[in-house]
Amino acid sequence: MNNVIVLPLIIPIFTAVILVFLRNYVVVQRVISLITMFAVSIISFLLLEVVQ
Repeated sequence: MNNVIVLPLIIPIFTAVILVFLRNYVVVQRVISLITMFAVSIISFLLLEVVQ
C-alpha cells in the first residue's frame, strides 16, 4: 500500500511525457488526459478511504 501513495504524482508526470510526444494529435491528447484524470481521481478517492 505504500507505493500507492505516490501514484497521484507519478501518473500525471508520465502522462505529460507521453503528451509531449503526441503534440500533433490533439484528440488523442484529450482522450489520454481524460483517462488520466479519472485514474488519478479514483486512486485519490481510494487513498482517502484508506486514511479514514
